Amino acid sequence: MFSYESCFLLNLHNIFPFGLALFNTFLLLSSSTFAILFHVNVLNYISDYNLIICIVLGLFFLLNQIIEFNVCFFTISDFTFCSIFFFGTGFHGFHVLVGLIFLILITFRTNIIFFINCSLLY
Repeated sequence: MFSYESCFLLNLHNIFPFGLALFNTFLLLSSSTFAILFHVNVLNYISDYNLIICIVLGLFFLLNQIIEFNVCFFTISDFTFCSIFFFGTGFHGFHVLVGLIFLILITFRTNIIFFINCSLLY
């Protein structure tokens, strides 16, 4: 027998799209903008702090991703949608973490090479 009490679709709540999800999107778009600015400045032999700002914004994104996992009102074992949601966002968070590790390595590498090249000029 079918009853509306057992229907899981009636128990789902709408996720507010203009909250934490929109803020995370803004953080990632801002981070990529600063990464592009860093790349343009490196091509023109200009040293600046755009990559450090990019790394800080990426760290804020990962922090907000952890908060989003904790605030979420459903768990990974609830429904198929929930499993896909946690898999997709978790995989994306891991992707951002690996990217941040590469950006930190690039920051150290470019600073060392920049200081060596500047010291050879004198």
